[in-house]
Order: sequence, then structure tokens, then C-alpha cells
Amino acid sequence: MIRELRPDDGSILGEVFAGLSERSRYLRFHSPLHRLSDRFRAALLDVDGHDRLALVALVCTPDGPRPVGIVRLARTGPDDADIAIAVVDAMHRQGIGRQLLTALGDRAVELGLTRLTAEILPENTAAAALFRSVFPHGPTRRGGGILTLTCHPAEDAHPSS
Repeated sequence: MIRELRPDDGSILGEVFAGLSERSRYLRFHSPLHRLSDRFRAALLDVDGHDRLALVALVCTPDGPRPVGIVRLARTGPDDADIAIAVVDAMHRQGIGRQLLTALGDRAVELGLTRLTAEILPENTAAAALFRSVFPHGPTRRGGGILTLTCHPAEDAHPSS
């Protein structure tokens, strides 16, 4: 199940963060991050469904739904937004990231966004491949130790779905 993250979903944010290895945290946040500060947690939970949106993926377990991934969107202009994704290590290569990015692409179109940009570390080849599997067109730019991948969600979101 995928749903919007709410400002009161701090426990969900904490569970996803706890499910990331040190390496995954480094790749997602571009620095070694051992814990979420109160300020950073507040920033990640500052969602309004329009300019700042996050979707969370939940899987059913015998103990109830468990959060396994979050994808975020932050509007940078009237038609543009930056995006970022994290999936707990135990659920890598299970299609969670693809589902999250596909759902985010759909929401971006609903919000009138025409360009999404993801900034990733060059060694994060899995994230680059995931992004391009959902959004196959658009430029990739390298600069300052970062890869910037861009797409136009209305034009090429989830072509193989």
C-alpha cells in the first residue's frame, strides 16, 4: 500500500531510517548520518501535499503494516520539483522503489509539475537505474560530485507498467 506521509508520521519516518544501513543512509543523504536530528526530522515531516509531498510504502505483516520506503518531492518552482527516495535495505530489489517513483510521477502530473530532478551520488548506480527505469528520458548531468537526473513525468512516467 502507498499513501501520503503525514506530519504526525514521525514513527514511520523513524522506522524507515532505522531500516537503512550506514551505506544506504550515506547514499540517500550524501553524508554519513547516524541519527535524524529533531530539526531534520521536522523538515522531513513538513509536508503539505502540494509543495512538499512524501509517499510512504507499507507492507502487510502478521504484526500489522510496516513502512518500507519513502519518496519525497519538494517544489523548486511553479512546474519543477526535486525528488529523493529511500527503501529499507531488507526490501531492496522487491519493486518498492519502482512503485513509489511511479506513484510520485502520477502525483507530480496531478500537481501540474512538468520536471522532476533527482540528485544522486555517482556511485549510487542502483538509484540511477531505478530512476531511469521509471523515467527513461531526460538529461543526466554530472557536476560537483553529483549526478543530476531529470525527467518530464507526463511524457515518460512508468512506460512498462
